[in-house]
Amino acid sequence: MRVLHYIDHVRREDLLSAYLTALTTVQEQLGVEVCVATRRDAIGQKLRSFRPHIVHVHTIWSWRAAQWVRLAGKQGCGVVVSPHGALDAYRCRHERRWSKLAMTVLYQRRMVSRADAILASTDHEAARLARLGWNDQTDTIGCALLDSRLSVETMGRCSVDLYRKVIDTRYAHYLTPEDNEVIGSLLHAAIDREPSAQISSERLGHLHALDADHWRRLCLWAEDEDVMALVAEAVRRLELNAPLADNDPTAISRYPVRHPKRRDALPADDLLLAGETAKEKWRTVLQDESDALKRVVTLLLNARTLSRRNEFSLRHLCDLYAAIKFLDYDEEELKAILPRFSAVGFSRRAVAVLGRRLLLTEGFMPLRPAKRAKDL
Repeated sequence: MRVLHYIDHVRREDLLSAYLTALTTVQEQLGVEVCVATRRDAIGQKLRSFRPHIVHVHTIWSWRAAQWVRLAGKQGCGVVVSPHGALDAYRCRHERRWSKLAMTVLYQRRMVSRADAILASTDHEAARLARLGWNDQTDTIGCALLDSRLSVETMGRCSVDLYRKVIDTRYAHYLTPEDNEVIGSLLHAAIDREPSAQISSERLGHLHALDADHWRRLCLWAEDEDVMALVAEAVRRLELNAPLADNDPTAISRYPVRHPKRRDALPADDLLLAGETAKEKWRTVLQDESDALKRVVTLLLNARTLSRRNEFSLRHLCDLYAAIKFLDYDEEELKAILPRFSAVGFSRRAVAVLGRRLLLTEGFMPLRPAKRAKDL
């Protein structure tokens, strides 16, 4: 783990500088690569050369600090902001009140809201941050220099645990195209009856070579996409030496998902659209069709609805794969019905994604896949 700390100035006999020195010393002892930057450093150059996982900003009113937060986010770094008491209500009202109000409007509130976590040093400060409501991802770690009950070592360990929590919350930022292939291969192995036929030896070798950090990210991803049970089944079927027990997503500390996916199976017997007119049309068009065809059409229409709501998950994609590949339905009838729901374009995109992500072969594709289709 690489952590870059930002502070405006490092001065002798300065409490914040002494705190940062103590904190970074313990973090280095715990194996963290640490770098300290001040306002004299070029932001972009420092971020590119050190490539931190976390940027920890220790000042709240500085315009320079706001630039660090903005550019660190653009570079894909996790951002932690420590106000160190600077947002105390009394200080905001009586110390440079009008200039602080202007800074709040211009950049400071946006800076706090952009952070992946806000680190309070007291429960009182955490309560103040909660009342402000600018960022709900707040944790509290006391300052060992001000609280004799807290050791510097404990303070350092807690800070590293917080960084890990931020990294685990932001795991999606560290996923690579290879990780997409890996999760697709695992899901294919879990739901297909003959998985080895489509998973190349190269992909199998990559699966066997995954390290603990990769498995941790994949497990978190699988949990959020509601396919953890399928990943476990794939590990069993492919006889992979995967540390699933050590990476139980429910036991990993992280912040709540901001935009959670729907966590149940893709509905196949009812339409998710609330309008009675749409449901009546669905019943009328499909009333004389086979159960298998009704199921496939309904799954496609519900997939489109969830995709528009940003609730479509890999679990739903797997349900779609199983229906399209294993159900016995008339593909020509499907091609005739989909235009009546204006669903041809979406269905072609869905088929393309099934081929790219879950290795659905051309012979099982009921429609010509869309070119350059993005994820659903």
